[in-house]
Formats: sequence, C-alpha cells, structure tokens
Amino acid sequence: MKQVAQRYVRLSMSYGPGRYDPAYEERGHDYPFAYVRWTERRNMEAFLELIGEGRVTPKALVTDRFAIAEAEKAYALLDGGEPYIGILLTYPGVASGALARKVEVSPRKLTPKAGTLGIGFIGAGNFAKSVLLPELRRQAGVRLTGVATATGLSGSHTAKKFGFGVATTDLAAVFSDAATDVVFIATRHDTHAPLAIEALKAGKHVFVEKPLAINETQLDAVIAAAKASVKVLMGGFNRRFAPLIVKAKDALKGRTAPLVMLYRVNAGPVPAESWLHGDEGGGRLIGDVCRFIDTLRFFADAPPVERQIVQAKDHADALSLQLRFADGSIGTIVYSSLGDRSFPKEYLEIFGASRVITIDDFRRAVFVTDGRTKRKRLARQDRASRKICASSSHPCAANSGRRSDSQHCGRRQR
Repeated sequence: MKQVAQRYVRLSMSYGPGRYDPAYEERGHDYPFAYVRWTERRNMEAFLELIGEGRVTPKALVTDRFAIAEAEKAYALLDGGEPYIGILLTYPGVASGALARKVEVSPRKLTPKAGTLGIGFIGAGNFAKSVLLPELRRQAGVRLTGVATATGLSGSHTAKKFGFGVATTDLAAVFSDAATDVVFIATRHDTHAPLAIEALKAGKHVFVEKPLAINETQLDAVIAAAKASVKVLMGGFNRRFAPLIVKAKDALKGRTAPLVMLYRVNAGPVPAESWLHGDEGGGRLIGDVCRFIDTLRFFADAPPVERQIVQAKDHADALSLQLRFADGSIGTIVYSSLGDRSFPKEYLEIFGASRVITIDDFRRAVFVTDGRTKRKRLARQDRASRKICASSSHPCAANSGRRSDSQHCGRRQR
C-alpha cells in the first residue's frame, strides 16, 4: 500500500459574507469595507495571495493524477481503499494557462461566394436561439461565421446547432474576423452599448437587440460611435414591421391632423430577483417599454418631445406613460405586470384622420372609416419578430414579407 505524506486540511464552513446574496453574487453590489471586512470575494483574494507567497500549497494535497482516458481508474480509486486526498484528471495537449478560447467548429471557405453576408453573434440567449438564429439560417446569401458566449459549452452547442464556423469566449475573435460583415449583439442589456461601439470601431455593421442603451451616457457614446462610422447601426424594434401595424400606417397616409393613441400591454410579472430589474437589465421601462414607444413614434412620424410617467406603488413595472410628439400627436402606454397571463398581451387603439383603428394582440385589426367597418384577421399572431436583418444586397435590410424595407434599416438609429 502506498504511503501518503502527512498533510493538514482545514475547511471553512462558508465562503464568507455575500454567499447566497443575489445582489452581491449576481449584480456585483459589494459590502462597504468599513462594515464588512471579509466578504466572499476578499476571502478568495487573500487565499490566492497566500498561494502566490507560497504560504499555502494546494499542490501538496494532490496524491494522484490520471489522464482523462484513464478516468475510470480515478473513480475506482475512490472505492478501492487506497489512501488519497486530491485526485486530478489531466488532458493531453493542454498546457497550464494555454486553454483555447477559439474553436473551429465547421470548415470555412477562405474565399466565400460573392454577395455572401458573414454574420457573427455576441451572446446566444433564448431569443437569439429561438428567433434570430433559426430565421437567419433560412436566409439565402447568409453565412454564420462565429459566435462568442460567456462559456465554451454554450458557444460550442450553439455553433454546432446552427452551423457557425467558430465558437469562442473571446469577443475580439468576432470583431477582428475578416469574414464577418455584421455583428448581432444579443447579450444582457447593460452590455449592448459598449459592444455596439466596439463593433462599429472594428468596422462592422451592427444589429443590437433592444434596448440600444440603458442610460443617457451610454446612448451618447453609441451616437458618437455611429456618427464616426460609415457602417449601419440598427436596433431590434420589430413591432413597426408587423403586417397589421404596416397596414394601419398605410391607412393613415396623408393625414394632416395629430393622432391620439392608446397602447395597453398586459406584460405579466417577472420575478423580483431577475436580472431585468437590476443594473444589467435597467428595469422593464427601459428594457421592454422602449419597443412600444418606438411603435407609437412610427405612427406619429415624429420624435417625442414631452413625457410623463406614473408608476404603481412598489411596482415599477406597472405604469402609465404619456407622450406628446413633435407633430402634436399624443400617446398613452399602459404597461402592467399585475394582470393574468392568460389575457391577450397587447392592444392598440389609434384615433385620427377621421378613422379609428384597433389592433388586438397582432391577430385581429378593425378599421372604421365613414361609418364603415373593415376587419382583418391573421391565421396566426405576427409581431414581426422574425423579420430581421438578413439581406445579401443590403447589409442590414429588415425583410418585411416579400419586400425589403431597407430605407428604415439604412438610417442609423439615433
């Protein structure tokens, strides 16, 4: 039986203050040093400093090493009665600190076909994987070049499923890829602006999921980057491309008087601990209500110049927002997290040009003019979530049905 040198191990009962606190662990709100000397992070920093000084030697706890190909022997050791403290599995060809951050998933042609649009992704969350990527994969003249995610496992899975050439955890690998023409940003809200700026500086066209920014400082910085670039910057506001919205806008063509609009949104609750409510999300007013503001702006054809907001007590995501636009139109958005999810989500009423138009959850619309009523019903709900940037003739042309509405896409978002 092998001899194991005498070693001493003393384990802490907890990582320290901050453990199991979402505000600390997930949102980065540190405890004041004067009140809490040793937090979870500071404990780990002190531990790593001791290792660096050689006063703590974790290597001394390793009694056995097995190549990954012999992993079964390592697990057998756990039940074999042999003395052990620490067992390490080693991987061939991987030197310490030299882990690959970029993995070729599928072969890429060095000279892609003329007219092929190379698209890279930063982030691969639920919306990207359920809406954006399936639609892009169906588009002609599009090639998915690389996807960057926070973890290698997520990136590799996404790359294999959708046919990306490269999976990486290194954002620079996407920004510097000569085969990538457009970068889609589908990360958490607080990273949208800085990533869009970096992509523009790298000479890429950019599609950013809403919101473009979560505060005015970020927005000013994005605007400055867009002005300094010749590339196209587009925000992911899809409602204005929905068939019923487009039809309603056409019905109001030529109007000379302002509009009165009411947009009711039965948004449903989001758990209080969700990142959407914190610094990463910016709150639902910025992260979600922005798309409905854009829809009203689309009808007004003018920017908002006045606004007033009233929020329910203790419920920042239950609110009423009133807007007045530069053309004299007014709009009210009633956004509620307090309703029943089974009730339809969105309802829009528009009064103007001697017409009344209602759109019920993007399934049905009613047009009333000169005492006559016309109804339009779709076979299925269509919010235009799938009408996204994917055109080989225009780097960022949002497809609307069979035609390409590149005029809107071609304007940089301000």
